[in-house]
Amino acid sequence: MQIMRDKKLFTLGMLYLLRSSGNYIALPVLALFFSQRFSLIETSIIISVPTIFSMLFGFLGHLFFKCLGTKFSLLTSLALGIISYVGYLTIGDFYLLILSSLINGISRSIWEPVTKSLFALSSSGADAGFRIRYITICISGIVGPLICTFLTKFNEFAYQIIATIMVYAFISILVFWIIPTMKTSEINDSPKENPNEKFNFSNILSVLSNNFISIIIGGTLVYMAFSQFESIFPLFLNEYFDNAVEIFSALLILNCVFSAVFQMLYMFISSKSKKRLSNKTIVLLGNIAFVIAYALFTYGKSSLYIYVIAICIYSIGEVLVIPATDVAVDEISPENQKSLYYGVAEIRSIGFTVGPILASAILQNGSPSNMCITTMVIFAVSTIFFFLNSQTSHPKRVSLTLKNQ
Repeated sequence: MQIMRDKKLFTLGMLYLLRSSGNYIALPVLALFFSQRFSLIETSIIISVPTIFSMLFGFLGHLFFKCLGTKFSLLTSLALGIISYVGYLTIGDFYLLILSSLINGISRSIWEPVTKSLFALSSSGADAGFRIRYITICISGIVGPLICTFLTKFNEFAYQIIATIMVYAFISILVFWIIPTMKTSEINDSPKENPNEKFNFSNILSVLSNNFISIIIGGTLVYMAFSQFESIFPLFLNEYFDNAVEIFSALLILNCVFSAVFQMLYMFISSKSKKRLSNKTIVLLGNIAFVIAYALFTYGKSSLYIYVIAICIYSIGEVLVIPATDVAVDEISPENQKSLYYGVAEIRSIGFTVGPILASAILQNGSPSNMCITTMVIFAVSTIFFFLNSQTSHPKRVSLTLKNQ
């Protein structure tokens, strides 16, 4: 495939894979690590601050990108990430740990919009860029927890945090030495980035067109429904199985494997096909797969065979829809404002917070079937908002180039 020969996209994918793996090494033990010193409420606050901050202040990525450029934006994000994890490891005061989490949130606010804009500007196209990004997330979702599990034999949660710090430091070296600069090479008639253009907070409001708002709402609903599998589904399984944790772990591994395989299969078929489906059609097909999967979850109850079939179909939906939510942002964002659009679009992450809360409430006051039906409805409604977007093209593509200094 032509995509696999795109060395620049491959390099960016490896950086993202390393960072995601580093996050997954520490993620499983952070709650346990903090709960040894603080209450469950305080622990949840410390852990949730980075997500909430990056959700509300994603535009910081655009600000740093405008002021520092790609190379130093990425290095700043990694440095702040290292500082935050060192804080987690060494600080005992609750309020100072909140500060460390805020620093972690700033790190995420820079990393995600900048890297997403680079994936979008890949010479292989935004769709290929985000699908490579998605594959790296699937792989890191396997590699990171495996490393975390290996380090648990030392009986100290600190080792996982130290490992994450070391991974961040290694990525920093790669960014500094291997790819000193990443920037876009503009073609003649595309809008050019003005290096002297200063960041203005009014720019944030100026991007909120009806099309962009529709995409944000649609993406939020997708994340709301999607988040319920990893967060609340173990409680769903607990209604039917005594060994719900083991079954969910097996289903999660199957989900990661299926998703990575299906994603590569999709990219191979797309590279051979002359006619490609529109992003809206891809979202529609993916959400249909999600709905079918949850219908099987509802019907399956205590049948493991049906759950395996359902998780296979669920993975197809995931492969189609999750990258498509970012491709939708790419379709409406000007080439010189990718980082701003992706920064503002981080507000969609509120779905990852609201989704588990809603599912928990339904599961507690209703039934597992009610939770699945609600999830199916959310996926269906999200499709409508993607079709409300009347803009399906952007200015001509620019290519991502890596230039050595």
